[in-house]
Amino acid sequence: MALSRRLGDDWAAAMAHLVQGHAHQIAGRDEEALACFAAACTHAEAGGRQHMLGRVLSLAADAHLRLGNHGEARHLLRQAVHLGEQCGDVFFCARSLTRLGTVEQGEGDPRAALAFHRLALELHESLSRVTEPAYDWLEMDIRTRLAHANLATGSAHEAHRQFKRVLDVYEARKRRKAQGLYPTPR
Repeated sequence: MALSRRLGDDWAAAMAHLVQGHAHQIAGRDEEALACFAAACTHAEAGGRQHMLGRVLSLAADAHLRLGNHGEARHLLRQAVHLGEQCGDVFFCARSLTRLGTVEQGEGDPRAALAFHRLALELHESLSRVTEPAYDWLEMDIRTRLAHANLATGSAHEAHRQFKRVLDVYEARKRRKAQGLYPTPR
C-alpha cells in the first residue's frame, strides 16, 4: 500500500486494499475487511477499474452476509453482477449470483434462492476447468448453497444429491491434483 501511495497508482492501491481486506475476511475480522474494501472501491472507481470494482463488491458482500446485513449484501451483489456482466467476468457473476441466493434464503425466500443458485450453476458450467483455477471451488460452493436451499424447501432428496455432487467434485479435484493435472488456485 505504501508503494501504491508513493506511485499514486489507483490499480495497485485497489489491489493492495482488496488483498488486505480478503486477509481480514479470512481471519474473521469482517469490520476491518469492510474498511479495506471501501478503500479498494474508492481506488477502483478512481482508476476506472470496473472489473476490479465488481470483485471488491462481491467480496464485501460476503462480510455483510456474515454480519447479517442482508440488505447491504443484496445491494452490493446486484452491483457486482451488473459489473461482472459488463466486463464479461463469468466467475464473479456466478459467485455473486449464488450469494444473492444466500441473501434470499436468509430473508426467508428459499424458492428465490434456488433460482439464483441454479442460474449461478448454469453460468459456472460455461467456465473451463483448464483455464479457471477456482472452477471446482466455485462449483462446490454453489452446490453447497443449492443443497441448503433445497433443504429449506423440504427437498431432502435433491439436497442429498447436491451434497453428493460436492463430495464427487472434491474427490475428483484431489485425484487431479495428485496427478499434477490441476491448476494452482488463485
